[in-house]
Formats: sequence, structure tokens, C-alpha cells
Amino acid sequence: MGIYLQSIKYDEELLRDVLALDAALYPRSFQGTTLTVKPRFEAYPEMFIYRYESENNLIGYICFFPVSHELEEKIKNSPLLYDDNITGKDIVNRPNNPYLVISIAVNKKYQRKKVATNLMQVVISKLQTKARPLTIYAYTINHESDKLFKKFSFKTSKKISDTIRLQYLKLN
Repeated sequence: MGIYLQSIKYDEELLRDVLALDAALYPRSFQGTTLTVKPRFEAYPEMFIYRYESENNLIGYICFFPVSHELEEKIKNSPLLYDDNITGKDIVNRPNNPYLVISIAVNKKYQRKKVATNLMQVVISKLQTKARPLTIYAYTINHESDKLFKKFSFKTSKKISDTIRLQYLKLN
């Protein structure tokens, strides 16, 4: 069954685990670094939901946070944003601000076991309690992530390349 936890404060050890999982799964251009992720983590300490198989065995996470309306415009109107383009100042937690799911990562051994689906369900449930209307954005970088977001009724906003798309979901 496993354990799902949401971060509540900056935790360097958890951040190291997240970055190690990123390194195992993502091309370098999609990996966060301590330098880029720490300011966002400090700005919105609840940005991670973790999935553990046991107490010290991180098998997946989802990272999401509220963004400023200025960043929302960049997301909608400019090319793909990589992790290093987003600063702590871009995270603004106010009613009706949009959210960005910046990454979902699941250890290869646990993929295709509904871990990503369950992580996404937790995020959607949490965001459904926020002020409405609310828009959630996400970049999909492969066919599997595209399918995952479509399962939750995300729509394609723009196609950036053959595999990369900007998806969005409006909660009314």
C-alpha cells in the first residue's frame, strides 16, 4: 500500500532524495538542482507529495505549486519553461492563482502500478478545496505523462515538440 506524505517545511534530505530520483529518470535539461528547487521549496513548503513503500524508501513524488499571474502568462505564451526558469518569487499563494505541476517521478521498479495516478489524485483533491475557478498547468514530456494527464481531463494548450505539450485543467 505505501505511505503518502505532503511536505510541510523545507527538508534537505528529502530534497536530495527527490533530486536523485530526477537524475535516474529525467534528461539533464528536466532535472532540478538544489540551487533552483530550494528557493521554491522555501517559498511553498507544501509543494511535494511523496510516496514511500516503507519509511526510508521514496518511490515517487509529485511537485506542484501556485504561480503568479505573470508566470502563468509566460507559461501560456512562451516556449517550455525548465526548472531553472522558475524562482521562489514566481510562487504566489493567493486565492485563484493558478498551479503548476512541474514534475512527477516514479522509480522505474514501481511504474505502471498506479503510483503516478494516485499522486495526481491527491493533488487534484487538495486543489479542489481551493478558491475557484482554478487552473492547473502541467508539461508532459512523453506519451505516458500525456496519457496520465488526459486521464484527469487535462486538455492540450499547446504542442511544443513531438513529445512535449502544455496541458491545463480548469476547476470551476
